[in-house]
Amino acid sequence: MGAIGDVINSLIIHQAIKEKHPDVEIHYLTLDYIAPLLENDPHISKLWTIEDAKKKNLRYILNVGLELRKERYDAVISVTNSIRNKLLNLCTGSKKIAKRGKAGHKEHSVKAFYNSTKVLFDDLEIPERVKLTVSEGIKDKVYDRIKNFQRPFIILNPGGAHD
Repeated sequence: MGAIGDVINSLIIHQAIKEKHPDVEIHYLTLDYIAPLLENDPHISKLWTIEDAKKKNLRYILNVGLELRKERYDAVISVTNSIRNKLLNLCTGSKKIAKRGKAGHKEHSVKAFYNSTKVLFDDLEIPERVKLTVSEGIKDKVYDRIKNFQRPFIILNPGGAHD
């Protein structure tokens, strides 16, 4: 469970898994304000959310963790090493937890997330195309915001804190 950049960079994980293992059921946990980016993703069977306003509330996180435990997950892929994620990993009760190692901060997040997953799925291949499947409503909102631009525009994203 991370910020928007972590979610976008982790798209490769569940898409690579579903390409090789289409019968695997994938649940995804993210913050509530990020969930709309994933709610139409055909690779995700169940989308879990944590309320952003409560993400630092230990009791709330433990309750979410106990709900996750009821799912009896075979494995957990944890792409960030926050204390919150470590606690949620423990709460799931899963014996198999793939997580981003310390060396992962020396490589791009997409590669680090993908490599951490290979601990559980050694036969994965990088998808030819990684897709973000958003709703028509989100597409309409974006179009409404850019439709009146008179000139071409550019979106700059030179990198994050660990690049």
